[in-house]
Amino acid sequence: NNFFTEADLLAKQKEILLALLKFTIAISIEYKEGLITYKNRRELDITPKYDWGVMLSNSSLNQNKSLADFEPTFKESFTDTFYNKEKFIFFKTIYDYLTGGSTFQYSQLEVELKNIYHIEDNKILPQYEVYNTLTYNNCFELSDEEYLKNTKLMLYYAFQGLYELKFYQNIFHFVTRFNNPLLLDVDIFEDQVIRGMLKGKVNYSYVNEIDLTIGFSTNIEYFDKILNINKSAVELNNEILRNKKNNELKELEKLCYTDFKIFSKKVLDKSESIYYEPILSIFNADKFLKYILSSTPFLRWKIMCFFYERYYSPELQFKPDLIFLDSLISLLKTKSNELSRENVTGHIFSE
Repeated sequence: NNFFTEADLLAKQKEILLALLKFTIAISIEYKEGLITYKNRRELDITPKYDWGVMLSNSSLNQNKSLADFEPTFKESFTDTFYNKEKFIFFKTIYDYLTGGSTFQYSQLEVELKNIYHIEDNKILPQYEVYNTLTYNNCFELSDEEYLKNTKLMLYYAFQGLYELKFYQNIFHFVTRFNNPLLLDVDIFEDQVIRGMLKGKVNYSYVNEIDLTIGFSTNIEYFDKILNINKSAVELNNEILRNKKNNELKELEKLCYTDFKIFSKKVLDKSESIYYEPILSIFNADKFLKYILSSTPFLRWKIMCFFYERYYSPELQFKPDLIFLDSLISLLKTKSNELSRENVTGHIFSE
């Protein structure tokens, strides 16, 4: 196919295909042994809490703790068995297919590869190309001059806010390791990294909070500053999530008034996280009453059934929703008292 047509992708072709092949073989073996399933992924799809390449680069860790002191997780045993300290990448499209969760969709895999390797317009984004040269153990292949040149270039991209949110704490470490070869004032540099991170805010998407876990030993140099950068990233990530949720709720409210049948099906689907969330907290009771009044008797009945099913259980009676529900009930009672109960409309309102 045309995925590897560009020169920089051709250079990555072998690496990407080997990563896909290795992952396919490893997952196939573990699935056949019954150690993993489609639903039970044993945290293989979660970013590891510790970046062993970074941690082991800090000699003080070896002085204080041996690897024997850590109880290996399934994922650690898995990567030790199949990857032998090589980088492990989880491919969701491949995993879902091999474990029977879905049919194989090449288009989904292509999107996933573009996200993992930061590919746009069939080219790897330059900020990630230079970042990759500075990761462990790639940085040891650089000359001193190349190392300094690439570090300065990475800083240029970082200060423009061109990296994903989870990269900035690593960037700080990459620049200050090896006795701070750029001789930066680390206090000023910490502020510069955070400002750069904030500059890229409009381009960020929410990331799983585990991806923002600090992957460093507390013994590493400048850990307190890495912690501050991490806290800023977590706060920004939470803000992104709040905005994302608010936008989703607004779209859901719009769906409610345009197609209640689809809205109801979506909200009452127990397999979706939205079933367990206070989605009516932003709804306006007066607006909802007007919608009810303008609806057919059949739709009014379906709306009543929706509320019964949605809030039949105490654990589903979300506190943020109660303000809306109390206001709506009060308005409905007032309207019900105005109507005769000797017709369909009056009966539904009385219910």
